[in-house]
Amino acid sequence: MSKIEEVRGDMFKAMKAGDKETKETLSMLLAALKNKAIDKRADLTAEEEVQVILKEIKQTKEALEMTPEDRTDIIGECTRRLAVLEQYAPKMMDEKEIREIINRIIDKNDTGMIKDFADYRNYMSYEIIINNADVKDGRLSRQAGYNSGAGPQIPYTLILSAALSMLYNARVNSTRLIFIDEPFEKMSDHNIKLMLEFFQNQDFQVIFCAPPNKTDSIGYECDTVIPVLKIRKENMQIGSVQFHERKGTVHH
Repeated sequence: MSKIEEVRGDMFKAMKAGDKETKETLSMLLAALKNKAIDKRADLTAEEEVQVILKEIKQTKEALEMTPEDRTDIIGECTRRLAVLEQYAPKMMDEKEIREIINRIIDKNDTGMIKDFADYRNYMSYEIIINNADVKDGRLSRQAGYNSGAGPQIPYTLILSAALSMLYNARVNSTRLIFIDEPFEKMSDHNIKLMLEFFQNQDFQVIFCAPPNKTDSIGYECDTVIPVLKIRKENMQIGSVQFHERKGTVHH
């Protein structure tokens, strides 16, 4: 039995029993599962069903964490919703079971599925409060869309860097190394300079890739610039390496 069938059956049971909260929670979960199947234009695999359920649980936990302590009504609602959703979540898996799931994903060679499971944004959440002349206590998630460019790119970079800084600070003589693939593609030159200064202030060693159109504007902010020309996938040529005298250790 698929999760859609299971959730639909349990929703009707809750409806007959007059359990309004359970019925509403399962109705939202059912809608999320069906929307995912519509987007895919095919039935969901067991792994994809689990991903949808875990996402619903994560969003409910986020809502619970952001709810003020005096809103006991919302806290109670989120807590009860979590209790319902977690009944459909998988039990904690051991290493063998995890490896089996990973191997199944690899064997299917489904690019979309691999991308979903490999995308770190599916396993972390953040919220940044914006205050400026136009916005007061605005949430970044409501001010910037998923693909809006530098809007979400900057906080993601900051948050991941801050997390790495905490890990490195807890270790003696760590390399403080960061590798990022084209992190500044959609950022303005001004914001790129601020990000590089942030990396330098954190004493990071940063290696990143950047498109040619960004080389002139940010090249001198780096200690080392290595031009690479891609002829073919298996043929890459390295140009003349440039070294700049700087205090930081940012490599490009």
